[in-house]
Amino acid sequence: MDGDVTPGTPQSGRIYHQQLGDNILPVEISQSNSGNIIISMRQGQPQFLNKHTNPESLSRSLGIKESDIGLKYAGIELELDEARVVTTSPARHLLVPVRDMGVLHNVSFADKVGIAKELASTSSYNSGVYVFTSVAGEDGSTVPRFEARFFSPGMGMEDPATGSAAGPLAAYMWAKSAGTLGDKMTQIEVLQGVQTGRRCLMKLRVEVVEDGYAISISGTGVLVADGNIVIPSLDVSF
Repeated sequence: MDGDVTPGTPQSGRIYHQQLGDNILPVEISQSNSGNIIISMRQGQPQFLNKHTNPESLSRSLGIKESDIGLKYAGIELELDEARVVTTSPARHLLVPVRDMGVLHNVSFADKVGIAKELASTSSYNSGVYVFTSVAGEDGSTVPRFEARFFSPGMGMEDPATGSAAGPLAAYMWAKSAGTLGDKMTQIEVLQGVQTGRRCLMKLRVEVVEDGYAISISGTGVLVADGNIVIPSLDVSF
């Protein structure tokens, strides 16, 4: 990321750019009227890659039953074979729909070796598994909300917020709803980190663009450190 990373005002955020793979994408940092730091990021063009073809072995690696995989939501049916790799960045995460909140909370990430094998079977190396289900919104909100959990064997711990998986989830649900829910899936909310005690809410937006559609993600951030990095000039030798 380039520039002095300082939040903008509530009226005007500051735009930076971040390179992910071959994509250079805008990141806006601003402040709400209450002083919260708000970060909004454009993600890359969604790609729908390999489907997982063995729900029995996948469910076993997650400590759940085969029949627990799949999700019905507002006329959308994600079946046993709907777990697949979707990406908006160099990270390739396996998205796994599950029936309900009870199943989501019972998912276990203890079998690191087994999960790594399931990821390898879809060519999603060095990435993770993103298990999700639908939940009710808060305060009567009509924006579709999902709760998710993420684990990567390479990390060794559950991640409380995974934007590189939440973006693909928005793309996945929007694509699955095409012709069914109209434009209802142009915005979704993803709740994550409940099991870790670090509750995070991410807001996703799908925008139709000339070459397909684009995903943006936003949420509040917390300042944990500050400092300066000095980049030496090119004529400095060591």
